Amino acid sequence: MNYAIERFSKIKTQDHLCKSAAHNERQIRAMIPNVDTSKSRLNEIMRDTSAPILERWRSRIGSAKIRKNAVIAFEVLCGFSPEARDTIDLDGWKRDTLRYLEDEFGAENIISCVLHADEKTPHIQAIVVPIDKRGRLNCREMLGGQAKLIRLQDRYAQRCRKYGLVRGTRGSERQHIPQKAVYQSQRAIDESINKLKELPRKIETLELPVPSIGSVISERKKNEYIHEVREVIETKVEETANAVQSIEGALEARVFAERDRLALQKLAQDKNKLQADNDQYIKETQQLRDIPLEDVLSMLGFAGNREGGQMVFETPASKIAIQGAKFYDFKNPNNKLGGGSIDLVMHVLQCDFNEAVRWLKTGHGDQAIRCLNHALLTVNKTTLESQRPMSFEEKVAKFASRDDSRWIEARKYLINRAISEQAIDDLFTKGQVYASSLGGVVFPHWNLRSGQFDGATIRGIYSNFKQTIGNRSNSFFYVGEPIPTTRKIFLTESPIDALSLREIVPTRDATYVSTAGTPDVRIIDTLPDLAHLVLGFDVDPAGKQFRERFVTALVERNRDYDLMTPSNGKDWNDELIMLRRRSYVGLRSSQDSPQSASIHNNRNNTYHAKQ
Repeated sequence: MNYAIERFSKIKTQDHLCKSAAHNERQIRAMIPNVDTSKSRLNEIMRDTSAPILERWRSRIGSAKIRKNAVIAFEVLCGFSPEARDTIDLDGWKRDTLRYLEDEFGAENIISCVLHADEKTPHIQAIVVPIDKRGRLNCREMLGGQAKLIRLQDRYAQRCRKYGLVRGTRGSERQHIPQKAVYQSQRAIDESINKLKELPRKIETLELPVPSIGSVISERKKNEYIHEVREVIETKVEETANAVQSIEGALEARVFAERDRLALQKLAQDKNKLQADNDQYIKETQQLRDIPLEDVLSMLGFAGNREGGQMVFETPASKIAIQGAKFYDFKNPNNKLGGGSIDLVMHVLQCDFNEAVRWLKTGHGDQAIRCLNHALLTVNKTTLESQRPMSFEEKVAKFASRDDSRWIEARKYLINRAISEQAIDDLFTKGQVYASSLGGVVFPHWNLRSGQFDGATIRGIYSNFKQTIGNRSNSFFYVGEPIPTTRKIFLTESPIDALSLREIVPTRDATYVSTAGTPDVRIIDTLPDLAHLVLGFDVDPAGKQFRERFVTALVERNRDYDLMTPSNGKDWNDELIMLRRRSYVGLRSSQDSPQSASIHNNRNNTYHAKQ
């Protein structure tokens, strides 16, 4: 398998910058052991080097501020496996690699770029000054940590696919061995090998004792001669063994040193990861602990009632009173007092700390995120990228599964919001509203093009919990006339507002649409051209922004429109509740009621509910 190779190294000092440029541009060729000088003529300078490297760097830095310990430049090495050396289209690879470097880091930031053909495998080494679009020295934006480096290597490998090169394994524990370490190990081995090469010459010149006449005649002399010769030979054999052992030791030392380096590096990485995971766990746990206690009990499926200045929830084994971030259990013999959502889950479910955190985090994570007091629950990006997104059907099953046994609670909630019982029952019969198994009211969204159910708004019955799932671009909750045949469309922010406005302004052949709290002007393009639009957004700052945005879009599209704003409270449900209390429903305009108002091209009429 032939691999595309890309490595980065940071440069923090001008001295380091000069040495890197001198190496890359072959100004110190004699000091580079692995260079074949006979091939240096094949090298190619791909950036102008007429000026010294520091002059090129200062020209690019300009007036940018340089912090202490800043990364003043970085080096990029792009290459490929040695096996691809004889088969790759070198000219094409060179052009695409240069184009990749310019696209990723900016052609103006590359102050040195050289194709090296005089080493074992051709490769390109470039020096980049990390100047961002705002003219600041900003290496973090270009390299930005491990995730950014991984994406850069992904994109480079993609560029090299046409040359038969593939990306290396993501997350591989293989480490690049610095060239300096290779040179040091090679020198130690070469010295030992040179010692070994000397042994044959020493053996050829080996001086053995000259035998005397006595050594031939006398048995004692003969034995002494043999002993002397044996001592000389054993000495040389020992020297040979020592030389071989020296080579083996050098090789073994290199292996052990590299293994120890990698082991220490791995330990440091593991330590950093454990520390990061621990910090993340502490942060997430604290954020989970801050979920309002009333929302936790609602998610557990228990109903609460206001008793004096506190909310009281009845469970099969407890009677829990909520006071801010504290809770009391009146059925507990010790009048159990606790604080925080985790302790509450542990108490109600009779589970340990880890089980409580797991329940808040995984079982009801989406709800928990929206119930946080002061921050959203953050999740590691790598985890998010590795998880498969939930389908709409899975979200419905988890958050909006229908449970008619809880409809009585949901119906009571809608009645308390001043919606008429007849309208509520009619919506329930038609499947336009139902209760969820988690104790919420579900308002299905219908696709304006296909008519399919592919979204929903969910409201908590006993809390301020709100959630929208599924399609948000062209799927909405609406009541009244079917969209294709409607003559007038009232746009509101929430399903409750749409139902409330229909109670206040019951208009024939009209449709009341909820934009799920985040109105997008693109909804205009999905609505019938002949339908007249009435903007009925809230009177809070967000509603004002929505109105201004929609008015601009409608003027651009040359469409007529009316504006309606509630006069009692911030939205139409506040208006309806107030009108119910006063036992009448009415609207006031400067000329006519909304039902009979005359509409003029490119003009809007603003209506206010009666005081």
